[in-house]
Amino acid sequence: MQCYTSINGILYSKDKTKLIKAPEGHKSREIVVPKSVTEIENGAFCDMVNVVDIKLPEGLAVIGNCAFYNRFILSVFRLFEFRS
Repeated sequence: MQCYTSINGILYSKDKTKLIKAPEGHKSREIVVPKSVTEIENGAFCDMVNVVDIKLPEGLAVIGNCAFYNRFILSVFRLFEFRS
């Protein structure tokens, strides 16, 4: 039985409600977290140097300890996209 799934190299729970870990060497400069994610695990985005834009879904309820630890370039950070 598979307990996890991966989308673009990012590890999620099988039901895609938890983002578990994004790899440190992720090549994209932007990560869009799926709308189904309600929780980001501890250290999920730790030590990511290439990513400058992380878009989080509106329904996000929990951000784990040190989820963004050592994120030196977290200059653009959006909790959710605003609706016009």
